[in-house]
Amino acid sequence: LNCVQFNYYDGARNALSAVAIHNDAVLHRLAVAVCYILASKVNRVETELLASTKNLRNLVQIVESKLEASSSDTLLRFTLSTLWNLTDESENNCSTFVDVGGLDVFLKVLSNFHSSKFILNKVLGLFNNIAEIYSLQHHLSNEVVLNEIIKLSNLSDYGLKVSYFAVGILSHLMHSGGSHTVYDGHDLSSIIDRTMDDWVIEDDAMVAYRSFNPLVCLLRCSQCPGGRRWCIWAIHHVCVRKPQRYTPLLLECNLIELLHDFSQNSPPHTAKLAAEILSSIKVL
Repeated sequence: LNCVQFNYYDGARNALSAVAIHNDAVLHRLAVAVCYILASKVNRVETELLASTKNLRNLVQIVESKLEASSSDTLLRFTLSTLWNLTDESENNCSTFVDVGGLDVFLKVLSNFHSSKFILNKVLGLFNNIAEIYSLQHHLSNEVVLNEIIKLSNLSDYGLKVSYFAVGILSHLMHSGGSHTVYDGHDLSSIIDRTMDDWVIEDDAMVAYRSFNPLVCLLRCSQCPGGRRWCIWAIHHVCVRKPQRYTPLLLECNLIELLHDFSQNSPPHTAKLAAEILSSIKVL
């Protein structure tokens, strides 16, 4: 599927139809796996077509069934990944996901499968998609959810990838409330800085971006230094590994000049990362 050229949208649509029509665990596992691979290859319009209320509800119901069975099998993992892909950079799809009860189900997944870093990564990845949507941020900023995300940002307990996604959520929530946002006694700016001080850049890629659009508002918000720091770290993480892929995305969002400014007028940790990004794309 990753090598053969065909109509990715039709393939994903047929796979999701099979999930709706047939009540067979083996078929569900194969169909959801196909959709997971193809959903990242279709364009935004096709992604919104795939993420109909019916399709998202069916996928959420699969997750619910795995919760009831306390099963963290391959089907659960593919379903979480598919839902993450289908909600990427789509306000409509994120809203539909919330409307069909997906957020409540994913919060239960966090609680029930707390020891699985793979599952935590997928859940927090989708929560990042929701946190990028201003109108949906209130779903993540209540005391119970926020306390859980802050806890998951702890590097020593959960590792870099989980910490990265948790801090991303906090960064977006902080942006909506200003530089010194305090949620239920938690100073998000301090939490972000304290957490990122312990991060060490690893060789393995943790994430891929379709575009940098979700990061632009944070990058341009001078009142959100913690959020900026996270964004620069995220861009650095992908650009130094695949500069040919990500340089066009930087140009599309007009971020080169902004990176130059960060490399000269930011705290040392952020300035260093910005300079390394520019060096990697050979525009310094």
